[in-house]
Amino acid sequence: MCDYVQIPSLDWSIKSIDHYGDTDIFPTPFEYDAVKGYWPEIRAHLSKQDLSKFSPSATLMTLMPKPDGTFRVAKQLNPLDSLLYLAILYEIAPNVEVYRVSKDSKVACSYRIDIQPEGRIFQEEKLGTHPIL
Repeated sequence: MCDYVQIPSLDWSIKSIDHYGDTDIFPTPFEYDAVKGYWPEIRAHLSKQDLSKFSPSATLMTLMPKPDGTFRVAKQLNPLDSLLYLAILYEIAPNVEVYRVSKDSKVACSYRIDIQPEGRIFQEEKLGTHPIL
């Protein structure tokens, strides 16, 4: 069996990176400028990746300080892997959110998925910019 991401999902993933960056920890890698310059070719390449056999590249890994003086491990994906994972998220997000506990129960401590055309991933509060838990 072969699994591939769809072209519209990949187009959304590059929009997401362009608008919101790669992570909320690291700066956006310079490689995305090159990716945008060759987007039709890179998109075609990524759309042909059989996800059932896909193996991600090595990640950038570093220790990040926490406010209490301890550290946590932070990882940044390879830019092409990040685009693939975002495209996968775009495709499965509706199914994931349907099965989550209602936000009204306030038992989950995680972001709520709310895929938007401009590349936004997470739901935002009405009066601020923080995601709803």
